[in-house]
Amino acid sequence: PESFTAHVTIARVKKPEGRKIVEVLRDLEDDFGWMDVRDFRLKKSTLTSKGPIYEDLEVYGVER
Repeated sequence: PESFTAHVTIARVKKPEGRKIVEVLRDLEDDFGWMDVRDFRLKKSTLTSKGPIYEDLEVYGVER
């Protein structure tokens, strides 16, 4: 079985048009708390009939 990695989904963008994600996050900035993180990964999820397929688009702040 695959190992579990905790994650937080901040936003899911279904349509690229409309409000920019930065504007949405700025509107919500007071609603977020604090936590320590090892890295930040910008992910792409492709939904299929067998479940989602996740892909890292960018990885920031990886500790080695």
